[in-house]
Amino acid sequence: MTTLTTMHSPVDAKAYFEDKLAFTTDPAELERLMKANEVNVIDVRASGDFAESHIPGAINLPKDRWHLLEGLRKDKPNVLYCYSHVCHLAATAAVEFAGQGFPVMELEGGWRWWKENGFAAVTRGCHIGPVFDSCICGLPAGSCMISNCDCHLVILRERRHELRM
Repeated sequence: MTTLTTMHSPVDAKAYFEDKLAFTTDPAELERLMKANEVNVIDVRASGDFAESHIPGAINLPKDRWHLLEGLRKDKPNVLYCYSHVCHLAATAAVEFAGQGFPVMELEGGWRWWKENGFAAVTRGCHIGPVFDSCICGLPAGSCMISNCDCHLVILRERRHELRM
């Protein structure tokens, strides 16, 4: 079996990677943008998967509700994510939402890379993962009372704490 390699123009490659940088972000950069409140995070996975776990502050907009445009904003970039780097759901949503006039970006690696790299997550009402100075609800860390949650586990990068509410 022979694999053909095509030499692409350096000009075309430069344009491609400039566009890629403009319309994608990685988990570390997204975390920074979230801390600065510069983005709106949209999870386009199925609602059951969102309920199981998601990025703190993310809004769930599964494919069967895209036509409603719920939670999308026009005043800041909407960072879309799906399951993983091989899932094209977020890219498909980006085409749809950009076509409706919404600024969009895609989280590279999707939920899988976010979770596997130890970034903060909400799991069935609990916030699990590295935190900022406040909980996902906006209160100081450890002082919230998330409904339907009898434990609040905060995992810091350096050490672990378990806080009982």
